[in-house]
Amino acid sequence: MNDGIKNEYAIIEEINMKKYYQLREHWKIIIKIIFPFIKDDDLLRAFSFNDKHAKSDIYIAYKGLKKYVSIKTGTNPSIHQEYYYDFFKFLERNGLDKKIIKIIYFYHFGITNKLSNNGLPFTKDEIVDKYKKYIIFANQEINKNKDLIKRVINRAVIQGNNTERQIIDYFYYRNNEKGYLLTKNDIYRMVLKEKKEDDKFIHFGGLIYQPSGRKVGSRDRNYSRIKWPILSVKFYINEII
Repeated sequence: MNDGIKNEYAIIEEINMKKYYQLREHWKIIIKIIFPFIKDDDLLRAFSFNDKHAKSDIYIAYKGLKKYVSIKTGTNPSIHQEYYYDFFKFLERNGLDKKIIKIIYFYHFGITNKLSNNGLPFTKDEIVDKYKKYIIFANQEINKNKDLIKRVINRAVIQGNNTERQIIDYFYYRNNEKGYLLTKNDIYRMVLKEKKEDDKFIHFGGLIYQPSGRKVGSRDRNYSRIKWPILSVKFYINEII
């Protein structure tokens, strides 16, 4: 059992089969946001949401109401992974110019028809050091398209790449002892508001793009990964809690 699943079970244990008045103060605050009209004697239930393709990790219920929550922890949490070709096609369908997608492909694989590296893929450091003008250009084009970023947020954080899956109602960062809760509106606001450097990595607002792995021949190299590092920063500086 990985640490993420252990964390989900610990949070479920904090909530499940507890009346509201029995919760620790931290969870009283969180649950009151989710269920504003809950009373002291109301019973809560919490369960794992067993769908590996959905963004929800658990759901919390009371009086027939269910709310779906995505949970992340760690210092640089990964929030999304999918086959690179599917992600690139998604970007193309949503209006991103093919020349920008080619730059993302170069950043991802270190390969391009126009540049030679003695038959070897360029490393990330080589790409950023020698060809940062392409990274800057791609980021400028990506990040002036707010509609595209909103669609990336929906795909990476809220619903995933299957529109038939359950969307999340809330996003919780950290663990059963301490953390903070985000609404969907909070998620959009945070990602769109955050400013990232344009010359170090590909980003969609505050979401960082990278391959799941860069080793030639590895399965991970064929997958796109999106991370959201600001989550841990805001936790440690107590900005949202």
